[in-house]
Amino acid sequence: MKVYLVSVGRVISELTKARRPHVRELISYFELCRKSPHRVEQVLSQKPWRLNLFLDSGAFSAYTRKVRIDLDKYIRFVHAYKSELSVYANLDVIGEPSKSWENQLEMERQGLAPLPCFHYGEDVLWLKRYVDRYEYFAFGGMVPLNGEEQARWLDGLMPFVCDAGGNPLRKFHGFGTCGSNLLFRYPWYSADSTAWMVGGRWGGILLWWGGQQVTFKVAERCAERSFVGKHISTLAKAEQRVVSAMVEVEGFCLEDLMK
Repeated sequence: MKVYLVSVGRVISELTKARRPHVRELISYFELCRKSPHRVEQVLSQKPWRLNLFLDSGAFSAYTRKVRIDLDKYIRFVHAYKSELSVYANLDVIGEPSKSWENQLEMERQGLAPLPCFHYGEDVLWLKRYVDRYEYFAFGGMVPLNGEEQARWLDGLMPFVCDAGGNPLRKFHGFGTCGSNLLFRYPWYSADSTAWMVGGRWGGILLWWGGQQVTFKVAERCAERSFVGKHISTLAKAEQRVVSAMVEVEGFCLEDLMK
């Protein structure tokens, strides 16, 4: 499974440039253009580190802000930078799947191959169309839903995209689906989310420990330093060495993360 980390500027830049040139990143066209026109060049100028860029149109963010994204400008942008992009999404029109389909066809007419997206609340006939025509598409519109609602919706869609044995018939991406329960419940080809940042924001790192996902706090500033089993300083020396080795395998130094 390919997991794309949603861009957060300098954090991603440091990961890719310093130690993790293979990190996959998702960037939003809408957010790039909204914050600064110069941000586009900054993000895309860091070759050879950025070899796994996923461009999302940002249609859902634009919809929530009641902003319209110009299709022609988006198409020109993709043409200008497509050599740097591993994947780029269609410019969806939230709540109007027929217009999303028109945009898909127009982008294809202009020589592009955007990733189509089936959204929560749309008629399943649109999903069937994507399954019939494309090897790779996305599921979206799930961000406002809680985990149980997302799972209920996706459970109902799996018969259309998987065989009787649960094996995927097509490759599919999940927008905003990086909760561990959803990631391991379905046979995603790729997924993305901002959830990866939450632990780090509070001085923690996410590791597999005892067969499950565990967040260990490592930063010296963490209040959890006094809670046994919550902060790395409370672990036994042997356990600390194991955590340190796991971090080093990923290309980082535990001492640096503790600062």
